[in-house]
Amino acid sequence: MNKSVARALVVLVFIFGFYILVVGKLYKVQVLEHDKYVLIAKRQSYRAIKVNAERGKILDRNGEVLAYTKNEISFWVDKKIADNKLRDSIATVFSTLFGKSKQHYLSLINKKSSSRNVILEKKVSLTKAALLDDYSFRCLIKREDNSRVYPFGSAAAHVLGFINKQGVAVEGIEKKYDKFLRGKDGKLIRQFDSKSRLVTIRDDVSRMPEKGKNVVLTIDINMQKLLEKALSDGVNKFKGKSGVGIIENPNTGEILAMANIPNYDPNNYNYFDNYHLRNRAITDLYEPGSTMKTISMSMLLQNELVKANEKINTENGKYRFKTVTIRDDHKYSNLTAIEVLEHSSNIGMIKLIERIEPAKFYKYLRNFGFGNKTGIELPGEQNGNLKKPTRFSPVSKSFMSIGYEIAVTPIQITNAYSAIVNGGKLLRPYVMKAIEDNSMVIDKTEPEEIRRVISTETSNTLRTWLTGVVEEGTAQAAQISNLLVGGKTGTSQKLVGKVYSHTDYYTSFVGFFPAENPKLVCYIMVDSPRKQKFGGTVAAPIFKNVVDGLIALDPTLGSDKKIERKQKGYDKFLADVKQEKSKSNIKSFADIESRKNINIDSDPGYFGRRTMPSLIGKSKRNAVAVLNSLGLNYEVAGHGRVVKQSVKPGSKIKKYMKVKLVCRAR
Repeated sequence: MNKSVARALVVLVFIFGFYILVVGKLYKVQVLEHDKYVLIAKRQSYRAIKVNAERGKILDRNGEVLAYTKNEISFWVDKKIADNKLRDSIATVFSTLFGKSKQHYLSLINKKSSSRNVILEKKVSLTKAALLDDYSFRCLIKREDNSRVYPFGSAAAHVLGFINKQGVAVEGIEKKYDKFLRGKDGKLIRQFDSKSRLVTIRDDVSRMPEKGKNVVLTIDINMQKLLEKALSDGVNKFKGKSGVGIIENPNTGEILAMANIPNYDPNNYNYFDNYHLRNRAITDLYEPGSTMKTISMSMLLQNELVKANEKINTENGKYRFKTVTIRDDHKYSNLTAIEVLEHSSNIGMIKLIERIEPAKFYKYLRNFGFGNKTGIELPGEQNGNLKKPTRFSPVSKSFMSIGYEIAVTPIQITNAYSAIVNGGKLLRPYVMKAIEDNSMVIDKTEPEEIRRVISTETSNTLRTWLTGVVEEGTAQAAQISNLLVGGKTGTSQKLVGKVYSHTDYYTSFVGFFPAENPKLVCYIMVDSPRKQKFGGTVAAPIFKNVVDGLIALDPTLGSDKKIERKQKGYDKFLADVKQEKSKSNIKSFADIESRKNINIDSDPGYFGRRTMPSLIGKSKRNAVAVLNSLGLNYEVAGHGRVVKQSVKPGSKIKKYMKVKLVCRAR
């Protein structure tokens, strides 16, 4: 074999071998690894983009929009595929549309950073964003960047809650009904060519977003604004620390307005601390004082243990009861049972409540909803503190009958009074009226009776007696011209350490109207007013302003009948207030043997405290309840019981202090 033939054979062998390798490789790619390379090709040419679902609206009972989503667009540039010519063109167009210099946009695009994409404009309206549709910049990225808008600002903020910057629902209705409001996000599948140019949108595999459902509330925004204005004016006038107001329909349980002053703007929630963000109407506990006397009197009437005109010796305003001295603000030698309620006599009520045994007393308080959540559909509601009879001290029942040694929330008191005046039925309060999908109601709340607590006859009697409180007693500042209203004042001293303060009070009034057939119950509470200290001189006038405003909104709530009143009665009441002495009605608990070991689980003794208590070993819920009662900001990590707290026990409590807790399950 000559050399030329040999060389030819070698070449043929190499060619054949190469051919075999190519065929083998093609077989591997096209047959054995076909699925793998198809997937790679799809990944390179198909890109999925999330399409956010439009969040549902929150509406008031009359259809006013309280929260909605504003659809906006943000524009980004992919620097990797943006050459100098494209960058210059984009900067020119954006400068023309948005009124900023061309150099501004070039600086943003050319700025050195590790990020491939750079944002040019945030939250552009759909109208303005549409002007860019005429330009085809393959490196320009358009993304939805929606905003949650609360058109009434701070009105009903604590009921609504808010959406934070990360798009997470926080507090209120936004959080409670998030699964209905948020809808379902969609997915857009886009196909690109080898140069990353958009070819088409694959409708066959894309999924359109499903819009969220609308939530309709029982709130009336006009009533809400009126309540907030009257409450804010009152807190400022009497120089209080804060205020809470609630308007409830006693016959259905619907909450028509719920206000906290100071409040916050959910559009700018990040400018406010935890105290402003907290819905104190359902989270904060306090000792209610004399508003509890109505509940105590209802037990006595229901069990026929008291008669309207029987005389009770009220000891001229000072009474030594077991280990403590009880005082009344006004000195009376004798009062009828009705007058005990009208003049809010501590002595009279403490004597009367001796007629009912502790177990039955506790049962009635429990039946009225104290010590349990009301069930209102708002996050963060607290149970309150109601101790069991086995933990009563010799004076516990007596003090509880006048609103001490029991801790309640404003919503609990409001709901209990609704039961007092609606014929005796405890209803579940609620704020969600309906959930709608494309104007179709898919869920709605019906009035829910929890239990009957007193008879219709007892309810009717108490409505009459409570009308007397306004006409003849401590709540004369709540009188409305040409309309009879009823209600009860409350003035409770704040517990500071183990001593009741001479300067800090919770002043409250719970009223209803019209007195003969109550349509609304209104609760007002002002914390630590510096001008005046009584529920009758602080909270009752605020109630009057609210009712006057409500009648102006809805004249059918008022009446045309003429009511003759003796002005001298109210003048005498005001004169007595001006001559008041700064004495505590309730003596310090320090001398009561049974209260040496105070426990927050059953006792409201942390309220007004000036030093940090130990929270180690407490459940997460109880620890948070303590911090809420102290008005402190907090941050909790973990679950279970507290194992670590950032502020040492015994440290002086400072305004706006933030406490960090670490919890672990045991």
